[in-house]
Amino acid sequence: MEDLHFTTCVVARLDPSTRRLCLATAGHLAPVLVAPGGAAWLLELDPGLPPGVGGAHIVEQTHDLEPGSLLMFYTVGLVECRDAPISDGLDRLVGALSGPVTSADEACDRVLRDGTRR
Repeated sequence: MEDLHFTTCVVARLDPSTRRLCLATAGHLAPVLVAPGGAAWLLELDPGLPPGVGGAHIVEQTHDLEPGSLLMFYTVGLVECRDAPISDGLDRLVGALSGPVTSADEACDRVLRDGTRR
């Protein structure tokens, strides 16, 4: 089993005309949603199991987004640290995205500047 590797994934489908977002995750951490006013939070999703793990089930969930909302997907490596709980990294990420965000570029700059400090 030492050569065992697996991955996680999250799939999102957005209908731009209704702003309805459908999400499903297979072992991946939930994305961060930033509302137009600047409130940021991790979406509550059933994490499921990674692809290829027996007995996996996928739960699709829907969210209605406000105009101007931003959805941030990220890799686990951005929030993971060997000497701290992953919740600390998730808190940093959400904190970096809190406050009004005017563009995806600004969101990425803020995450790289403030969300990855350890």
